Amino acid sequence: RMLHQQRFTVVLVWVAALVQSQSTDGERHDLGPPCREIKHAHLALGEEPSTSMTISFSSSECVSSNALWSRSGPPVGIVEIGTSRDKMSHSIMATQPPNQYLATLTRKVGNYTSDFFHHITVKDLKPSTRYFYQCSARTQGTGVSREQMRDEAFEAGHESNRYLKKSVHMTHGSFVTAPLPGAFHDTRGKRFKFVMMGDLGHYEKSILTMKHLDENKRLVSAIILAGDLAYSQGNHKVWDKWFDLLDQFPVFREVSLQVAAGNHDVDITEKSGEIFTAYENRFRMPAIQPAIRKPVKGGGSLTKFLSNVPYPLDYDYGNAYYGYTYGPSRHLILSSYSNFDPGSKQYTWLVDELEKVDRSITPWLIIIMHVPIYNTFEEHRHDVQHTKGREILEPLFVKHHVNIVVSGHVHAYMRTNNVAFGKVNDTGPIHIIAGDGGRQIDSPFLNAEPEEWVVTRDSTVFGYGTFEIYNSTIAEWRWIH
Repeated sequence: RMLHQQRFTVVLVWVAALVQSQSTDGERHDLGPPCREIKHAHLALGEEPSTSMTISFSSSECVSSNALWSRSGPPVGIVEIGTSRDKMSHSIMATQPPNQYLATLTRKVGNYTSDFFHHITVKDLKPSTRYFYQCSARTQGTGVSREQMRDEAFEAGHESNRYLKKSVHMTHGSFVTAPLPGAFHDTRGKRFKFVMMGDLGHYEKSILTMKHLDENKRLVSAIILAGDLAYSQGNHKVWDKWFDLLDQFPVFREVSLQVAAGNHDVDITEKSGEIFTAYENRFRMPAIQPAIRKPVKGGGSLTKFLSNVPYPLDYDYGNAYYGYTYGPSRHLILSSYSNFDPGSKQYTWLVDELEKVDRSITPWLIIIMHVPIYNTFEEHRHDVQHTKGREILEPLFVKHHVNIVVSGHVHAYMRTNNVAFGKVNDTGPIHIIAGDGGRQIDSPFLNAEPEEWVVTRDSTVFGYGTFEIYNSTIAEWRWIH
């Protein structure tokens, strides 16, 4: 469907100057041999998507049989990057230690210790430019310079391993930076297309969805998941398996992966009540500030908790809610499970974001949130996040002329007309449920006849949506199934 805006705009493009590289070759660092297992690489847009990208990956504990290297701390993440596959001219070392967490697994299967999760944001990049990268991690030990890391061979056990030369020690990929704000196409004339879906999981249909994405990755600018990512059910080994699955498809090492929080991403620890542990440790979105998370008092049954997540959870900032600009579009990712009552941190931030959007630069305003506020299906109609969304968020969306609101949660697909307060109205957004990413599709309709604001609805096939922007007044939504 072609989406038409009710106004015409002037597109303003600003130009950023290239600044000095982050590389600090020659500095001395206490680093030893490379870690052997680097995996789960994925990307996320930086705070300024046209000039920065966050590269995330995991490593196991670095172990060397060579007594020369005595590990004195967690491994150090390193990214080599450049505009040529054969010449990655800049080296960026993590300035913060990697994330790692412990968890008690459910169903009496013991305790869990995660890998190390490295998140390195590369800045001072050029807009609309392809970069090639490779990432590794090293032990902390005897001091070496970055120049030595590239030019010398290191003994690790009985092997001689040149830094970042053997695939066992690194993973690699490439990406294209976002354009300058306001631009409608990249330097090659390509328009921007965003993939949007929710409730992906690691199931048979999930694999088909990922395979289709991978086959069309050159057409995709960013992938946006509207919550319920791995369906771990409290078993953090499932998160590892989910990322193992992503590793099979290069698209996730080439296209940024932006995520929203779903109920199955809460991962409450039954004894301590800790929430969103994996979600905060394994991803690094362009955060407003570090996450604030407080445990749910008394913990509780995971199954009962996930079926009716209380509102609100004490979770703000971090990966909970954030925004970014991509060309002619402003994207606001909301947390259905954080407080969005008037006066709350999320509400205050959202109002400020909506009020400062310059529609002459970013004429398209997109909202992503897990729980839909328009729902033609029986499931989740009585969730407090749904009813409060209609009460609190919809007036903001209508007032500020949000173009499209994409959700998941319900395992089905639905698209509305422009709707405001339950009536078809050109001033309101189009609401989409795209919860058919791969988990299941089993949501019965509430009524045999669809509501007046429903354009299409389906709970029989899996798929995902794409949103392609043509100009300041026309964009195209497609349901791929």
